[in-house]
Amino acid sequence: MIEMDEIIENFHRCFDKYKDKNIILYMNGIDAEFFPIIEQLGNYKILGVVTNYYLEGTIVKYPIISLEAAVKLCPSAIIIIAPLDNITLIHERLIGTCLEYKIELYSLFGERLSLIEKKKCVNQHPYFNLNEILVKQEIDRHQYIAFDIFHVLFYDLDFNNAGFYDLIRESSDLSVDLKQSFIELRSKIITSDYVEEDIEKLYDYIQIKLGLTNEQKRNLLLTEMYYEENRWGVRDDCVNLLKYAIEKRKKVYLLGEPSLTKTYVVKLLKQNGIGADVELICKDKRGSSSKLDICKFYAEICKGFSSLYLLSSKNNEFSSELYGVIDVCKLYSINELFELSRYANCSYKSKSFYGSFTLGRFASKIFNSPFSLYKASGKGTISSAYELGYTMCGDLVYRFMVWFIKELSTDNIDYVLLSSRDGYLIKQLYDIFMTKSNIEQSPKVVYFYTSRIIATMIDLYSFSDIQSKACLYYGGDSCELLKNRFLLSDEEILPYAEKDYENIWHYFYAHSSLILEKAERLRENYLRYVKKFKISNRLGDKIAFFDFAASGTCQLALEKLLACRFKGYYFYRFLSMDSERRSLDIKAFYPKDIEFEMTSLFMECLFTSPESAVREFDREGTPIFNQESRSKKEIEFSIEMQRGVIDYCKDTLKWGYTPNLDETNFEAWRMLGAWYTNLKIDVFENLVVKDEFLNTESKLSNYYQI
Repeated sequence: MIEMDEIIENFHRCFDKYKDKNIILYMNGIDAEFFPIIEQLGNYKILGVVTNYYLEGTIVKYPIISLEAAVKLCPSAIIIIAPLDNITLIHERLIGTCLEYKIELYSLFGERLSLIEKKKCVNQHPYFNLNEILVKQEIDRHQYIAFDIFHVLFYDLDFNNAGFYDLIRESSDLSVDLKQSFIELRSKIITSDYVEEDIEKLYDYIQIKLGLTNEQKRNLLLTEMYYEENRWGVRDDCVNLLKYAIEKRKKVYLLGEPSLTKTYVVKLLKQNGIGADVELICKDKRGSSSKLDICKFYAEICKGFSSLYLLSSKNNEFSSELYGVIDVCKLYSINELFELSRYANCSYKSKSFYGSFTLGRFASKIFNSPFSLYKASGKGTISSAYELGYTMCGDLVYRFMVWFIKELSTDNIDYVLLSSRDGYLIKQLYDIFMTKSNIEQSPKVVYFYTSRIIATMIDLYSFSDIQSKACLYYGGDSCELLKNRFLLSDEEILPYAEKDYENIWHYFYAHSSLILEKAERLRENYLRYVKKFKISNRLGDKIAFFDFAASGTCQLALEKLLACRFKGYYFYRFLSMDSERRSLDIKAFYPKDIEFEMTSLFMECLFTSPESAVREFDREGTPIFNQESRSKKEIEFSIEMQRGVIDYCKDTLKWGYTPNLDETNFEAWRMLGAWYTNLKIDVFENLVVKDEFLNTESKLSNYYQI
């Protein structure tokens, strides 16, 4: 990193012209590494510091304020105080606000970021004005109404048309040559005149042609049946339009798809309670099943009557000669809505089965309604904690679990400690994954109580240890620090007066004996808890430790206490200046990802438990918890998010397919910001994540808003 003296000198050179103007500083959290710079800015008119989470307190001597409050102060400039690799992402979040309020935006290094416009996206399109009322008015005006079955009434989870064959390539146990022979024959059958409504008889034919065993035939048949039965989902608002047309006594027709048999279509409709009071057209009167011929046949039926056809733009066979004969109303498919939205520039057109279905499930939740972009300026909308977990976090956690289980197996781990709160969701998912896996021997996995407060206390052996832990940021005074980080009671804390102590360390020294006694007692009590699990390297056991996003504080303290070496498996590892933590053996799912680091506090709502953080242990080794600071609704919000993630993982496991972790796919969690997504969840608006160790409160909607 550039030397601080050079940065400060460069800052004065670049921003001298702003000495008499109002300035706001922006920081990514509370990064003490940059405090020396801020301390040198006394000659500037700094009104406050905006952070991506924190709402209260001060940084150096400047108040922490929200972005909304900062804008009202009419600053001339906002200066981003952050490392170079963070600035691009922060710029993306702030530039819209700065351009709107005509505020100059700079990096710490003097780059004028307000000259770099934010990525443009289509936020105005004629389709954004279409709503349910307008479509119902169109239905009211016509006598005959037709709906496309596929892409209007139903969506396709196979977003990029990776298809059944890709699933066979990547999940079947057949040899490579036999897979290819099957794919060629099955494709030839679909494009030929061979018609077999009974799929089991069709597979009897395939078995004879390829010389398949009964088991091979059965597995291929079941895979295709499962694929076809689960690739389609209902679009609720479109089905409601269908029901509305029936209630209005309209003559309703459903138009099929050339590649799908009438038997299949009828079965799909019946499964979803659709079919009564409607006519199904899968072929014209000559027997042709082409989409154009089906449309022309419907036009003939409607001749002399006013008719409306509700179709998606994916139906590109609708002939221009039919315009004027049939009135058309386009209801966009989930694919088309995605491409119109702000997510479009962020998608990876993965052709793998997993990548296609990942994107399909995201789009099917966000864009299930054809009116989901109505007056939304291209943004998707999420209205429940469950949907937030399923759409934005499901794939992220699923891929982590695949990585985690694979790494445990590769490293021959015997014992896994899932740190409390962070490991609550992981324990549930691990049990679910293991019931679906073919792993014969898996490590013993336990949900293990620990916390940074516990780790801090059991690592205190001297006054210098107390000093090093007291130096870490704390959002409160010295008395509160003694109570909440060093576990002293109110009665044990001496009143503080500057005249009584030469400096703050003399004040802390006055409490050091009590703190060290408590630390020793906690070590003894904690060992009583730990011994229940018989954790030891003595017999050659390999022990794993899971933490969500951490630098290794808890792992290091436990290794010292138990005289063991652990292997850490983290979602994300924060880099530390501490040499002991840097030397820990830790693998991270995201080794270095600034965007994930900035999102990690948001994820704390997901990686939590209904219990509060553990504070200490009694003489029996029983955990004692902090007083719960979250409301019942806040806890329910987290549990609902977890339920969404669990359901996503269960849905994915049904396919029996393991994703290629090296493949680049659409990552929904990167779309959490307000530029992409409207989060209309009441609890979220005021949701605060409290950090007992730092004594900070972070309003999550602050992250979302910027």
